Amino acid sequence: MSAYWDDQADTIETAMRAVWSEDDTDFGERQLDCVNRIEGLLQPWSLPRAEVLEIGCGMGRVTFPMAYRNPSHRFAAIDISQQMIDRALEYQIEYSGETIRNVKFIATDTVPVVAIGGAYSMLVFQHLDRAAVKTYIRDVAAVLVPGGRFAFQFVEGEYHSDNDHRYTIDEMAYWCFRAFGRAVEFSHDDVYPQWKWAVVVKR
Repeated sequence: MSAYWDDQADTIETAMRAVWSEDDTDFGERQLDCVNRIEGLLQPWSLPRAEVLEIGCGMGRVTFPMAYRNPSHRFAAIDISQQMIDRALEYQIEYSGETIRNVKFIATDTVPVVAIGGAYSMLVFQHLDRAAVKTYIRDVAAVLVPGGRFAFQFVEGEYHSDNDHRYTIDEMAYWCFRAFGRAVEFSHDDVYPQWKWAVVVKR
């Protein structure tokens, strides 16, 4: 899968189209809504200066607003594609005009073994099979500090691509309960009815 995303990330423009297939203006309008949703689901922060993990950062179009708006937190942004991370390093200058210093990018498909205060993922799980999604949920549960929150978006029902994976709320609830030992809270997206948001808190 990393080879596929590397191929999509030759330039900032191709990386944008690969991550968001609709008009980029539409993404810009939705970007703030998504960042607001993620921030709301992660509140309250478990630690005043916690490290926050993003799974599947792509070229950083959620990473940078999150880091810019939360300067007291450190963000570890992981992605399976080194090319996408290279585009992110270029895009941060376009986004803010400077290097955003509270973000570090890591090319990997595994959760770093380090204590984190919160984690989130958007536009990622629909591209992964069940085994990969369950592994990410389990591994995030293992490194979250008590009180830390994991917020993520997934797709339920029909979607626009044969390459995407759909999951039921019951499946996600079961996987989260197995990993965290407690119930997960779900909410619906206001624009895309297939999108579901979930948040689960570490005991």
